[in-house]
Amino acid sequence: MTAKCNYFWKSQSGNAIQYMKCFNGKSLKLDGGKKLTQLYVIIPGNPGCIQFYEKFAEELCNLTNNPVWGISHSGHARCGSGMKHPEKTDCGLQKQIEHKVQFLEEDVFPVAEKVFLIGHSIGTYIILQIMERLFGKYKNEVRGILLLPTIEKLLLSPNGQKIVSLVHNERWLTPIVSATLNVLHLLPNAVLDCILPFFVETKEEFILNTIKDNISPHVVMSAMYMGLTEMLEVTEREDHILDKHIDNLVFYYGATDKWCPVSLYESMVKTYGQRNNIMLCQQNIPHAFVLTKSLEMAKIVASFEMN
Repeated sequence: MTAKCNYFWKSQSGNAIQYMKCFNGKSLKLDGGKKLTQLYVIIPGNPGCIQFYEKFAEELCNLTNNPVWGISHSGHARCGSGMKHPEKTDCGLQKQIEHKVQFLEEDVFPVAEKVFLIGHSIGTYIILQIMERLFGKYKNEVRGILLLPTIEKLLLSPNGQKIVSLVHNERWLTPIVSATLNVLHLLPNAVLDCILPFFVETKEEFILNTIKDNISPHVVMSAMYMGLTEMLEVTEREDHILDKHIDNLVFYYGATDKWCPVSLYESMVKTYGQRNNIMLCQQNIPHAFVLTKSLEMAKIVASFEMN
Protein backbone atom coordinates (compact mmCIF):
# COMPACT_ATOMS: atom_id res chain seq x y z
CA MET A 1 0.00 0.00 0.00
CA THR A 2 1.54 3.30 -1.09
CA ALA A 3 1.65 6.32 1.16
CA LYS A 4 -1.14 8.85 1.19
CA CYS A 5 -1.30 12.30 2.76
CA ASN A 6 -4.28 13.33 4.84
CA TYR A 7 -4.95 16.96 5.79
CA PHE A 8 -6.83 18.45 8.71
CA TRP A 9 -7.26 21.72 10.56
CA LYS A 10 -7.10 22.58 14.25
CA SER A 11 -6.94 25.70 16.33
CA GLN A 12 -3.58 26.50 17.85
CA SER A 13 -3.23 29.54 20.10
CA GLY A 14 -6.46 30.76 18.55
CA ASN A 15 -5.16 30.37 14.98
CA ALA A 16 -6.55 27.94 12.42
CA ILE A 17 -3.59 25.89 11.13
CA GLN A 18 -3.48 23.12 8.55
CA TYR A 19 -1.67 19.85 9.31
CA MET A 20 -0.67 16.80 7.30
CA LYS A 21 -0.18 13.15 8.25
CA CYS A 22 1.23 10.63 5.79
CA PHE A 23 1.32 6.83 6.28
CA ASN A 24 1.74 3.78 4.09
CA GLY A 25 0.88 0.14 4.68
CA LYS A 26 4.11 -0.55 6.57
CA SER A 27 4.53 2.61 8.63
CA LEU A 28 3.07 2.47 12.09
CA LYS A 29 -0.12 4.35 12.82
CA LEU A 30 -0.88 5.40 16.36
CA ASP A 31 -2.96 2.55 17.70
CA GLY A 32 -3.58 1.14 21.14
CA GLY A 33 -1.27 3.54 22.93
CA LYS A 34 1.80 2.57 20.91
CA LYS A 35 4.49 5.17 20.31
CA LEU A 36 6.01 5.90 16.94
CA THR A 37 9.64 4.77 16.87
CA GLN A 38 10.63 7.33 14.25
CA LEU A 39 8.70 10.25 12.81
CA TYR A 40 9.57 12.80 10.15
CA VAL A 41 8.07 16.28 10.59
CA ILE A 42 8.19 18.80 7.73
CA ILE A 43 8.61 22.52 8.47
CA PRO A 44 7.96 24.27 5.13
CA GLY A 45 9.54 27.25 3.45
CA ASN A 46 7.66 30.36 2.36
CA PRO A 47 4.98 30.11 1.01
CA GLY A 48 4.34 27.49 3.62
CA CYS A 49 1.23 25.54 2.68
CA ILE A 50 2.11 21.97 3.64
CA GLN A 51 0.19 20.60 0.63
CA PHE A 52 3.09 21.69 -1.61
CA TYR A 53 5.13 18.91 0.05
CA GLU A 54 2.66 16.12 -0.68
CA LYS A 55 4.69 14.17 -3.25
CA PHE A 56 7.90 14.64 -1.22
CA ALA A 57 6.18 13.33 1.94
CA GLU A 58 4.62 10.34 0.20
CA GLU A 59 7.88 9.32 -1.46
CA LEU A 60 9.84 9.71 1.78
CA CYS A 61 7.27 7.62 3.63
CA ASN A 62 7.45 4.88 0.99
CA LEU A 63 11.26 4.87 1.01
CA THR A 64 11.69 4.76 4.79
CA ASN A 65 8.42 3.18 5.98
CA ASN A 66 8.27 5.92 8.59
CA PRO A 67 5.26 8.23 8.94
CA VAL A 68 5.70 11.80 7.76
CA TRP A 69 3.80 14.67 9.36
CA GLY A 70 3.81 18.35 8.48
CA ILE A 71 2.44 21.72 9.51
CA SER A 72 1.54 24.73 7.39
CA HIS A 73 2.59 28.20 8.42
CA SER A 74 -0.18 30.21 9.99
CA GLY A 75 -2.09 32.08 7.29
CA HIS A 76 -0.46 30.25 4.37
CA ALA A 77 -3.47 28.11 3.50
CA ARG A 78 -6.99 29.31 2.86
CA CYS A 79 -9.13 28.47 5.87
CA GLY A 80 -12.09 26.20 5.57
CA SER A 81 -15.69 27.18 6.16
CA GLY A 82 -16.33 28.70 9.57
CA MET A 83 -12.64 29.42 10.24
CA LYS A 84 -11.18 32.89 10.55
CA HIS A 85 -7.97 33.80 8.75
CA PRO A 86 -5.20 34.79 11.22
CA GLU A 87 -4.34 38.41 11.82
CA LYS A 88 -1.20 39.70 10.12
CA THR A 89 0.67 39.88 13.41
CA ASP A 90 0.07 36.14 13.91
CA CYS A 91 1.91 35.38 10.67
CA GLY A 92 5.32 36.89 11.43
CA LEU A 93 8.40 34.72 11.81
CA GLN A 94 8.45 34.65 15.62
CA LYS A 95 4.79 33.61 15.80
CA GLN A 96 5.44 30.87 13.26
CA ILE A 97 8.23 29.55 15.47
CA GLU A 98 5.93 29.59 18.51
CA HIS A 99 3.30 27.61 16.62
CA LYS A 100 5.84 24.92 15.67
CA VAL A 101 7.13 24.63 19.23
CA GLN A 102 3.58 24.20 20.50
CA PHE A 103 2.83 21.61 17.81
CA LEU A 104 5.87 19.56 18.81
CA GLU A 105 5.14 19.79 22.52
CA GLU A 106 1.45 18.92 22.26
CA ASP A 107 1.19 16.62 19.25
CA VAL A 108 4.60 15.17 18.34
CA PHE A 109 6.77 14.55 21.39
CA PRO A 110 4.06 12.68 23.35
CA VAL A 111 3.73 10.08 20.55
CA ALA A 112 7.19 9.75 18.94
CA GLU A 113 10.47 8.53 20.41
CA LYS A 114 12.77 9.84 17.68
CA VAL A 115 11.85 12.92 15.65
CA PHE A 116 13.50 14.02 12.42
CA LEU A 117 12.65 17.66 11.74
CA ILE A 118 12.90 18.42 8.02
CA GLY A 119 13.19 22.11 7.30
CA HIS A 120 13.14 23.70 3.87
CA SER A 121 14.38 27.25 3.29
CA ILE A 122 13.13 29.42 6.19
CA GLY A 123 11.95 26.19 7.81
CA THR A 124 15.63 25.47 8.51
CA TYR A 125 15.96 28.65 10.56
CA ILE A 126 12.78 27.71 12.43
CA ILE A 127 14.29 24.31 13.27
CA LEU A 128 17.38 25.93 14.80
CA GLN A 129 15.14 28.09 16.98
CA ILE A 130 13.06 25.06 17.96
CA MET A 131 16.12 23.08 19.00
CA GLU A 132 17.42 25.99 21.04
CA ARG A 133 14.12 26.55 22.84
CA LEU A 134 13.50 22.87 23.59
CA PHE A 135 17.11 21.87 24.30
CA GLY A 136 17.21 19.47 27.25
CA LYS A 137 13.52 19.89 28.00
CA TYR A 138 12.34 16.52 26.66
CA LYS A 139 13.74 13.01 26.45
CA ASN A 140 12.85 12.59 22.77
CA GLU A 141 15.74 12.20 20.35
CA VAL A 142 15.56 15.12 17.91
CA ARG A 143 17.52 15.53 14.68
CA GLY A 144 17.32 18.37 12.18
CA ILE A 145 17.58 18.02 8.40
CA LEU A 146 18.15 21.46 6.89
CA LEU A 147 17.37 21.50 3.17
CA LEU A 148 18.62 24.52 1.21
CA PRO A 149 19.12 26.41 4.46
CA THR A 150 18.37 30.11 4.81
CA ILE A 151 19.81 30.65 8.26
CA GLU A 152 21.75 33.87 7.66
CA LYS A 153 22.05 37.04 5.58
CA LEU A 154 18.70 36.72 3.82
CA LEU A 155 18.53 40.36 2.84
CA LEU A 156 22.04 40.21 1.35
CA SER A 157 21.36 37.15 -0.80
CA PRO A 158 20.87 37.66 -4.57
CA ASN A 159 17.13 37.04 -4.27
CA GLY A 160 16.91 39.12 -1.12
CA GLN A 161 18.40 42.08 -2.96
CA LYS A 162 15.83 41.69 -5.73
CA ILE A 163 12.89 42.05 -3.39
CA VAL A 164 14.25 45.01 -1.42
CA SER A 165 12.57 47.40 -3.83
CA LEU A 166 9.28 45.53 -3.49
CA VAL A 167 9.43 45.85 0.29
CA HIS A 168 10.11 49.58 0.02
CA ASN A 169 7.12 49.94 -2.29
CA GLU A 170 4.73 47.80 -0.25
CA ARG A 171 2.21 50.67 0.02
CA TRP A 172 1.35 50.61 -3.68
CA LEU A 173 2.19 46.94 -4.28
CA THR A 174 -0.28 45.58 -1.72
CA PRO A 175 -3.49 46.93 -3.34
CA ILE A 176 -2.32 45.81 -6.80
CA VAL A 177 -1.61 42.27 -5.59
CA SER A 178 -4.89 42.16 -3.69
CA ALA A 179 -6.92 43.33 -6.68
CA THR A 180 -5.19 40.82 -8.99
CA LEU A 181 -5.84 37.92 -6.63
CA ASN A 182 -9.47 38.88 -6.21
CA VAL A 183 -9.87 38.66 -9.99
CA LEU A 184 -8.03 35.33 -10.22
CA HIS A 185 -10.14 33.93 -7.40
CA LEU A 186 -13.28 34.51 -9.51
CA LEU A 187 -11.93 32.75 -12.61
CA PRO A 188 -13.14 29.22 -13.38
CA ASN A 189 -10.63 26.39 -12.89
CA ALA A 190 -10.45 25.76 -16.63
CA VAL A 191 -9.13 29.28 -17.17
CA LEU A 192 -6.69 29.01 -14.26
CA ASP A 193 -5.42 25.74 -15.71
CA CYS A 194 -4.38 27.68 -18.80
CA ILE A 195 -2.92 30.67 -16.95
CA LEU A 196 -0.92 29.16 -14.06
CA PRO A 197 1.69 27.24 -16.12
CA PHE A 198 2.90 30.58 -17.52
CA PHE A 199 3.75 31.77 -14.00
CA VAL A 200 4.72 28.55 -12.18
CA GLU A 201 7.52 26.37 -13.57
CA THR A 202 5.88 23.02 -12.96
CA LYS A 203 3.60 20.50 -14.59
CA GLU A 204 2.80 18.82 -11.29
CA GLU A 205 -0.97 18.67 -10.98
CA PHE A 206 -0.95 18.61 -7.17
CA ILE A 207 1.09 21.84 -7.10
CA LEU A 208 -1.23 23.61 -9.55
CA ASN A 209 -4.29 22.41 -7.62
CA THR A 210 -2.79 23.62 -4.34
CA ILE A 211 -2.20 27.05 -5.85
CA LYS A 212 -5.77 27.20 -7.18
CA ASP A 213 -7.16 26.15 -3.80
CA ASN A 214 -5.21 28.88 -2.01
CA ILE A 215 -5.51 31.87 -4.35
CA SER A 216 -6.49 34.51 -1.84
CA PRO A 217 -5.31 38.01 -0.92
CA HIS A 218 -5.28 36.93 2.74
CA VAL A 219 -2.95 34.00 2.05
CA VAL A 220 -0.55 35.99 -0.12
CA MET A 221 -0.43 38.92 2.29
CA SER A 222 0.31 36.55 5.17
CA ALA A 223 3.20 35.03 3.22
CA MET A 224 4.50 38.48 2.28
CA TYR A 225 4.35 39.67 5.88
CA MET A 226 6.25 36.60 7.06
CA GLY A 227 8.79 37.23 4.29
CA LEU A 228 9.29 40.79 5.47
CA THR A 229 9.96 39.65 9.04
CA GLU A 230 12.40 37.04 7.70
CA MET A 231 14.40 39.74 5.91
CA LEU A 232 14.62 41.80 9.08
CA GLU A 233 15.37 38.98 11.52
CA VAL A 234 17.51 36.40 9.69
CA THR A 235 20.78 38.28 9.63
CA GLU A 236 23.99 36.89 11.16
CA ARG A 237 24.51 33.14 11.50
CA GLU A 238 23.80 32.10 15.08
CA ASP A 239 26.87 30.03 15.84
CA HIS A 240 26.02 29.90 19.54
CA ILE A 241 23.09 27.67 18.52
CA LEU A 242 25.02 25.68 15.91
CA ASP A 243 27.86 24.97 18.35
CA LYS A 244 25.44 23.12 20.64
CA HIS A 245 23.49 21.22 18.01
CA ILE A 246 25.86 20.71 15.07
CA ASP A 247 26.18 16.94 15.64
CA ASN A 248 22.40 16.51 15.46
CA LEU A 249 21.98 18.46 12.23
CA VAL A 250 22.41 17.81 8.52
CA PHE A 251 22.98 20.80 6.20
CA TYR A 252 22.19 20.33 2.50
CA TYR A 253 23.18 23.43 0.53
CA GLY A 254 22.19 24.15 -3.06
CA ALA A 255 24.89 24.64 -5.69
CA THR A 256 22.90 27.33 -7.53
CA ASP A 257 20.76 28.68 -4.70
CA LYS A 258 20.14 32.42 -4.94
CA TRP A 259 18.64 32.52 -1.46
CA CYS A 260 21.74 30.90 0.01
CA PRO A 261 24.82 31.26 -2.22
CA VAL A 262 27.65 28.73 -2.18
CA SER A 263 29.81 31.22 -0.28
CA LEU A 264 27.67 30.52 2.80
CA TYR A 265 28.30 26.78 2.47
CA GLU A 266 32.02 27.56 2.20
CA SER A 267 31.80 29.72 5.32
CA MET A 268 30.17 26.84 7.22
CA VAL A 269 32.96 24.47 6.17
CA LYS A 270 35.58 27.05 7.14
CA THR A 271 34.05 27.34 10.62
CA TYR A 272 33.11 23.72 11.32
CA GLY A 273 35.46 21.82 9.01
CA GLN A 274 34.80 19.20 6.36
CA ARG A 275 32.04 17.16 7.92
CA ASN A 276 29.74 14.47 6.55
CA ASN A 277 26.73 16.45 7.75
CA ILE A 278 27.56 19.64 5.79
CA MET A 279 26.92 18.90 2.12
CA LEU A 280 26.72 20.70 -1.20
CA CYS A 281 24.12 19.42 -3.65
CA GLN A 282 25.56 17.55 -6.65
CA GLN A 283 22.21 17.01 -8.40
CA ASN A 284 21.25 20.56 -9.42
CA ILE A 285 18.23 20.60 -7.09
CA PRO A 286 16.58 24.06 -7.24
CA HIS A 287 15.61 26.01 -4.15
CA ALA A 288 11.89 25.47 -4.82
CA PHE A 289 12.41 21.72 -5.13
CA VAL A 290 8.73 20.91 -4.55
CA LEU A 291 7.90 22.29 -8.00
CA THR A 292 9.96 19.78 -9.98
CA LYS A 293 12.23 17.64 -7.79
CA SER A 294 10.16 16.26 -4.91
CA LEU A 295 11.01 12.63 -5.64
CA GLU A 296 14.71 13.36 -6.03
CA MET A 297 14.84 15.28 -2.76
CA ALA A 298 12.97 12.52 -0.93
CA LYS A 299 15.59 9.99 -2.09
CA ILE A 300 18.35 12.29 -0.83
CA VAL A 301 16.75 12.68 2.59
CA ALA A 302 16.07 8.95 2.86
CA SER A 303 19.77 8.30 2.21
CA PHE A 304 20.99 10.37 5.16
CA GLU A 305 22.53 8.29 7.92
CA MET A 306 21.51 9.88 11.20
CA ASN A 307 22.34 8.11 14.43
